[in-house]
Amino acid sequence: MRRGWRLLRQHGRRGRSGQVSAVATILALLLFVSFLATFVFGQLPGQMTQEEFQHQLQVENQFGDLQTAILEAAGAWVAGSTSATPPVVWNQGSLCTPVASVCTSSISSVCTPPLIYNESVNSTTFTFDLTGSHDCTTLNILGNHDTITLEFSGANAGSLVLILYGTNDTVLLNSLVTGSGLHASFYLYGGYDTYEVATTGGSNLYLNTYFIGESTASPACPYDNLAHSSDTYSITGATSTNSIQNLTWYNSNGVVTALHNTTGWPGTGDTGSNLVTGWQNVSSAVSCAFAVVVGPPISGYLTSPVTLNSGGSPPFGIPSSGDLQAEPPQVATKASFAISSVTAAPVVWNKGSGCFGAGSGSCTVGTFLEVYNFSGNSTTLTPGIVGCTGTAACTTGGQDVYNVSGNSNTITLSLSGTYLGKVLVQISGNKNTLTIDDSGSCSIRQLVTVVFSGNNDTYSLVMSGCTSAGVGAYFNTTFVGSSGTVCPYGSAANYDKFSGATWASSSGIVQNLTWRNADGLVSAPNSIPENGGGDHLTFANTSGYFQCLFTNSINTGPYTLDFQSGLEAVLNNRYITPSTVAYDQGAEILGVQNGGSVMISPPSTTFVADPSGIDFSLELVSLVGSSGTATGFGTAAVITHILSVSNYEISAGKQGNNYLPYFYLNITTEFPQAWATFWQSQGAVDPTGTSCLPGPGVTTANCLTPPLGRTSTIFVPIDANQLDLVSVVAQVSIY
Repeated sequence: MRRGWRLLRQHGRRGRSGQVSAVATILALLLFVSFLATFVFGQLPGQMTQEEFQHQLQVENQFGDLQTAILEAAGAWVAGSTSATPPVVWNQGSLCTPVASVCTSSISSVCTPPLIYNESVNSTTFTFDLTGSHDCTTLNILGNHDTITLEFSGANAGSLVLILYGTNDTVLLNSLVTGSGLHASFYLYGGYDTYEVATTGGSNLYLNTYFIGESTASPACPYDNLAHSSDTYSITGATSTNSIQNLTWYNSNGVVTALHNTTGWPGTGDTGSNLVTGWQNVSSAVSCAFAVVVGPPISGYLTSPVTLNSGGSPPFGIPSSGDLQAEPPQVATKASFAISSVTAAPVVWNKGSGCFGAGSGSCTVGTFLEVYNFSGNSTTLTPGIVGCTGTAACTTGGQDVYNVSGNSNTITLSLSGTYLGKVLVQISGNKNTLTIDDSGSCSIRQLVTVVFSGNNDTYSLVMSGCTSAGVGAYFNTTFVGSSGTVCPYGSAANYDKFSGATWASSSGIVQNLTWRNADGLVSAPNSIPENGGGDHLTFANTSGYFQCLFTNSINTGPYTLDFQSGLEAVLNNRYITPSTVAYDQGAEILGVQNGGSVMISPPSTTFVADPSGIDFSLELVSLVGSSGTATGFGTAAVITHILSVSNYEISAGKQGNNYLPYFYLNITTEFPQAWATFWQSQGAVDPTGTSCLPGPGVTTANCLTPPLGRTSTIFVPIDANQLDLVSVVAQVSIY
């Protein structure tokens, strides 16, 4: 009996022991889950946020190193010397068909870009079918007497770079080119090469062909004037539309001509629809094909790492991935400009309408144009203009023009009567003084325009009437600081002065005063109320070229230069906002998804203001070739090879009687906000500001911050009279 009781008591203790063990386990699990939740939802996000932020900075630094390396290579490139052949592996590539000595390759859309083909052979015919959609294709051909035929159909052929090294070679776009969207760059090294376009269709073709003469006796490229004297082109039977063909001959003789465009394709009798052919000569060093250019310390091939993944926080903090790829093909910069040649106008001086007499008579406003042209120095002139009254014809026409050429003249122009119409006074010279004495009734609005071309001029306004009906008058006076052929000149207009206004009982008078300069100084109009608020004075500074008085101007152009896209690393962040670091047309930019963008490092620029205008230089980088892609968590390698460095010097006022009536950069980019902000910071060079044109899928409201993968175009009017555009063309591959 007692033993049984012990067994019952032991079983009770064992039961309670099991209950305690289960409770302890549950408590331990709860503590672990609590710790895990605290780590995952508290500590881990902070650690991963820091990891992704540090990764973004790392990629920014790597892209900055890439930008610096390309600029240094471009700077050392011209002074470099040609050395050994780089490690090109010949007679193989990544096309869809096996490589053979005679290669007919169908590059279909099932191929994965980049598509590369390297062939070294002589007297061989190659046919490449580019049908399909590709980011980039690169064809490298080394040999003599080869014929390369290109054909494609369908839309969106993508981009192609063909580098052909040898003599007596031929490149042919044949009748099977019927597709659209091909962007091709052809580099023909050697001599006695032929480029031929014989398409029977095709649209939206953008073709750049470069003839680069080279002699085997001297491996420097170009060599003398070999390309221009021996290389030929032929465009026959072409019926393409909306296409551009640019032809460039390189030489080492200093022969440079601006890009000259004509409508249509020559030799075909076919103007087509929106066809343009451009010719130019360029004298600058070009990297010889398949040769390393040594310009210490940078070689012809640059290797730049880009880390795709952020750091992690094991075991739960998985790194974020990245994608390295070419920018979309529509990303590009187009420069357009004209050059204006200025000559003296054939003005007959000291002649004019009889009513002005010898320059001091009075003319009554009618329906005709009354003009007087005075030329002389240190003369007092007292012309007058009397407004007409009473007839319908009086108020429907009539203009008076009074021109003065000379120095130290004193002119008092008297205005009177009811309807004065339009009055234009133009004075060219230095130390001239003009006073306008207006006693007219102003029952019908007056418009008086005064232009001073020169410096140390003085202007004043005396109002002794102009009260009837309070309609008032407008006086627009502009000081242009030059009496030469290129206006304005520096800030010479700063020496011109307005000595004041006398208002009397006038009402509704507006006197606008503008000082022009060539130094990029611009200020918004500042309006000051006068005469109890009934009249106003407005002061402003503006920059930009102004046709000098008594000259004729003939524009040549427009000319265009084109620059292509770059690289971008898309950072697929999970804890901070996903972002993109881009090397965009020579600038390093940071963009965030569906948001803004900021320029981390701008393109290389210099700016100098001198009396004849602004000297401005800008270096733009075109990345072409088989860029490819890299995706995931590793480290990608960007291999860059400088193909050419060209300097386009657009000199107007520095050489002869020329000026630039306009120069525009049209920048199509995924990062318009960054570019717009950069150019707005250039004040003197971009005094009138930029504008934004939304691209497909972008609205006016988000033009500066387009959705991911979309582009807008920034229009930049540049105020300069000397422009140096440095074009760096580099072939890039991603591994």
